[in-house]
Amino acid sequence: MTEDEEDEYNWYIKKFGKAEYDLSKYCESVAGYGDQFDTMSKRCGIYNLEKILYGGLV
Repeated sequence: MTEDEEDEYNWYIKKFGKAEYDLSKYCESVAGYGDQFDTMSKRCGIYNLEKILYGGLV
């Protein structure tokens, strides 16, 4: 990643690390957090969106 991309990545980690931005509470199953990428994809809502689009989550 470029330096700018790393800065943005760190900014998003800091932002979605806060409880008020944690969107994982709207997902049925978020147990089993893996690495930092998995954790952030669940906390920012990307995981939930992928489940709706590709996994058939209702």
